[in-house]
Amino acid sequence: MDLCKQRCCHSGACDAAFLIDENCYAVKCTNKDLCRVRKAKSSGLNPRIAFLSTDPDEDLEEPVVEESESSNSPPASSASTTGESKENAGASPSSTNAVDSTTEGASNKCSHQPILNNVTLTGGIRSGKFKSHGHVDNMKDCIQYCCDQDECDLAFMVKNTCFSLKCLDDKLCRSKAAKPSPYHPMVAYMTRYKPQKIATETGSTKGEISSSNEESTCKDMRVSKIYNDVTLNGGINSGDFTDKGHVSSIDECVSKCCDTDTCNVAFVIKNTCFLVKCKSYDNCGLKSARSEYYSPKIAYINWNPPKDLDDAVPYTYKGCWRDFDITAFAMPLMEGTDPKLSEPYKKRSDPVSTCSRVAQDRGYRVFAVQNGGACFSGPDGEQTYKRYGKSDGCKSGKGGPFANNVYKTFDDGSVIGLGCWADLKDRAFRRMEKNDPLLRDSVAQRSDPIGACAQVAQKLNVPYFALQKGGQCFVGKSGEIDYQRYLPSRKCKYGLGGQMANDVYMLKKSM
Repeated sequence: MDLCKQRCCHSGACDAAFLIDENCYAVKCTNKDLCRVRKAKSSGLNPRIAFLSTDPDEDLEEPVVEESESSNSPPASSASTTGESKENAGASPSSTNAVDSTTEGASNKCSHQPILNNVTLTGGIRSGKFKSHGHVDNMKDCIQYCCDQDECDLAFMVKNTCFSLKCLDDKLCRSKAAKPSPYHPMVAYMTRYKPQKIATETGSTKGEISSSNEESTCKDMRVSKIYNDVTLNGGINSGDFTDKGHVSSIDECVSKCCDTDTCNVAFVIKNTCFLVKCKSYDNCGLKSARSEYYSPKIAYINWNPPKDLDDAVPYTYKGCWRDFDITAFAMPLMEGTDPKLSEPYKKRSDPVSTCSRVAQDRGYRVFAVQNGGACFSGPDGEQTYKRYGKSDGCKSGKGGPFANNVYKTFDDGSVIGLGCWADLKDRAFRRMEKNDPLLRDSVAQRSDPIGACAQVAQKLNVPYFALQKGGQCFVGKSGEIDYQRYLPSRKCKYGLGGQMANDVYMLKKSM
């Protein structure tokens, strides 16, 4: 919030600094009534407001804002009167052809290399940790944001939207020519950026290294929320248990589970970690523990249980697509507009299904999940979700920073998911690729793999079908099929199966 207040001070015509998520807005009030605060709807965007005044005689009421920063923050009005802020306001980076330019920051000098035009980064969205500062008037302002942060290696501006970036790796942060576009991307590297330090982390503590390894191990997996004081329906007969010894936290046990291909459940009993390979979804369902003495904790890894037959909301995956800041989302943000979307989105156990239900309730066919769980949808979503082109920044089916995992609900809810199940050479289903006109295109190019396979199953009057390895179509060999013969699998992604793993579906009208 301090940086946003500084930006408000520097603009010269700003009465309030308004921070939504990580996007800063400088507000010029037209009158006091319009600038009075009210409580925001519940959402994961954490809106904050600070009123500023450069005129000590100005009678601008400064209300108390419930969702503002903590009392440890400096008073908002002080941001416009300190000598440091005045020094910042009078300095601006230069874009001359000199070797570098220098900006006087609040606490240190900030030098940057010449501004590079029409370039992007080799690593794209994976180049490092991006932080959005919203709309800026020019690259100089974007550089100032970077200067004001201790860990900013470069300023990156795309169509007047500013990002500061902490580079993950020197190679990923190298610039390259951007494809022709109307976005005019610009990059300025800070001279304090020292790639050799990024490549060799020497100051991390043992705990930090452990945390990093844990995040890396589970990076592309869906980890459920932690369930406390519960146990498994089948008890010791729920599956195969592997004792991994003492752990300091459930997170450590989760990391061990992620690192084991056959583990479905991380189960901690009084600081002892067990990895569980489940026999079935029913056996590994939850029930209350008889005693809280052992403090049992459970987390699921890539868990895809069958949907409730009366309550399922089926959908198909449409890919990962780019998005921009809050002023120009490809689809409207739905957070806080429905009781199902009132909690912080990163705490939801199944944000995709939650967003799907809200979209279906409103009659919207296309919805998206961004940045780990934020829900987007709207009446025109089918026409607008491709607005900014494809992205490679999505993770675990829950999007990424300015990257949408997009889904589309079926017209009539004609199929229902029955979970992810392992397969072997003696396949549970019959492979249909190239055996039907609907399946003669490339799987990678197929716009609706679930819908196409459902139609093939319908033609054959077979109630069960499955998708494997990213969308390959398989149908049941008969009216009744033992699709559960090879145990649950955690290898399915986005409802399209995985390597020797079937996302199984049933035609609802066959029930």
